[in-house]
Amino acid sequence: MSGARQNATDLLRQVREKSWRRHMRKASRFIGLWSAFCLLTAFCLAQPAWGQTAAGQGPFAQVTKPLVPPKPAAASDLTPVSVKNGIVRRKMGRDGVAPLRIETPAPEDYVLKLVNAHNGSEELLIYVGRNSQYETKVPLGTYTIHGASGTTWYGGQRLFGPGTSYFRLVQNNGNDQFTFRRSGNQVNGYVIRLIQQIAGNLDTPRISAEDF
Repeated sequence: MSGARQNATDLLRQVREKSWRRHMRKASRFIGLWSAFCLLTAFCLAQPAWGQTAAGQGPFAQVTKPLVPPKPAAASDLTPVSVKNGIVRRKMGRDGVAPLRIETPAPEDYVLKLVNAHNGSEELLIYVGRNSQYETKVPLGTYTIHGASGTTWYGGQRLFGPGTSYFRLVQNNGNDQFTFRRSGNQVNGYVIRLIQQIAGNLDTPRISAEDF
């Protein structure tokens, strides 16, 4: 009887051991699948870090927010500034040599910005009121000329406020560069008439505030 009981005990132990092994094999497979899933998910999530790199930075340098230009201030938040025809800003260290005359129509006021064509830096910002003209001298060089117009002046940073219209000057041949140069004993400049004319030779295509 004791031998039969021992055999039954051994058989039950073997069944339990087989059941435990099957359970462990299933658990191992589940753990292995979970580990593989986590690794794959982590790789997929980390993969964009290699694609969204900033120029000149390492592979993990990500841009977290888009660059959004500041919202223009409302006219009610701005204070009009008294101004006369003349130079609002001038790059220091260069003497004006070549003549420039600007003539404007009514009913808006204007500013023209001379931008160095070689390095993109601002050389001059000139204010000219409506239906008037202004003469000055600018440093020798080649420039692109950007313009802005409006009815109320808020200063060199805000210009004419949220109602500012922006444009650039382009000659009829498609050239947007204006060269002020010395030729022998003469210095060559420009007369810019912002008044519409039938036989005019200057276009004023619109641009954005960011391109001014």
